[in-house]
Amino acid sequence: MPTENPPVSRRRVNAGTFLVVLNGLMLIASALAKLAHVPPVVEELGAMGFAGGRLTFIAILEMVSALLFLVPSTRSAGLLLVSSFLGGAIATHLQHAKPILQPSVVLSFVWLATWLRHPEMLWSLGYDAFGMRPLSRQCIAKAFHREPEMRPEVLVRNLGKEKTVAPNSQIAPWLTRLILLPPTFVFTMIAFKYISHPAEMAATVGIALNTPLAATILRIGFGAFPLGCALFTLSCLVSRRRLLIGLGFVATMMSVALAVRIFGIVVDGTARQSMPLVIAEVVLLAITLVGVAIETGRRRHHAQHVVGELSCGGSGENPGAAAPLHRLPLT
Repeated sequence: MPTENPPVSRRRVNAGTFLVVLNGLMLIASALAKLAHVPPVVEELGAMGFAGGRLTFIAILEMVSALLFLVPSTRSAGLLLVSSFLGGAIATHLQHAKPILQPSVVLSFVWLATWLRHPEMLWSLGYDAFGMRPLSRQCIAKAFHREPEMRPEVLVRNLGKEKTVAPNSQIAPWLTRLILLPPTFVFTMIAFKYISHPAEMAATVGIALNTPLAATILRIGFGAFPLGCALFTLSCLVSRRRLLIGLGFVATMMSVALAVRIFGIVVDGTARQSMPLVIAEVVLLAITLVGVAIETGRRRHHAQHVVGELSCGGSGENPGAAAPLHRLPLT
């Protein structure tokens, strides 16, 4: 195991902390539903052989695992217990021919959250937080003791003189825009449907609007808010500087919606009706997180390019002078 851990970006720490808290709260909500003996939960688990004292036991086990996972000093033990608990849930669902998507998704997000917050958890694979093997770090360190042209500061200066930009840094903004486009379209379609036809949209999910005020409230709650989200993501989509903000906003919205939907499935017993939406939200969240990773990598590469510009200067006449800030490319 490596003795030194490289610094982790604040954005990654915040994302990992958010997902850790979100997963912990979902597990606690599931445990409370079992302890409260919510009828759909009792009926579903009773069909699998968990009734009476057994139901209380797994609820307490789930609660303890979630609390240990939320506390940083006991997170490693909590991860072990949560993984064992959800692994047992997957095995039980398979044994009774039940869909395993729900426990599998929760388990995947638990590990994703832990990896984002604590990248050193994969130390046995030989990688650090930046995806570099220890051997690579040793090779970089040896460059400080090599010939002058091989030293890192000279390499950075030469990189700046060449002024080359990797093709990925030019493709990445358009790829992230492509990822941000579907959520914008979905928000827009939801908004226009509920604003223009509230009664018809409410009827599709069994809601009856008996007064004109009910239709107005539905237009605001299910139409105005998605429209505001669509306008915000559209403003982020057209601006390269706000792409990461838009992706983070969509990821937050999808995470909250998915958490509330899973809570509704547990409490209301609507797994069969909600499963298509759960799959769609999980896919959209995963694609959005990929976009966040792409945009973060693009910005990191841009920062390295700016360092090269500052190191070499901007002209061939005076290569040692620093380039003016107004001549540097912006993100």
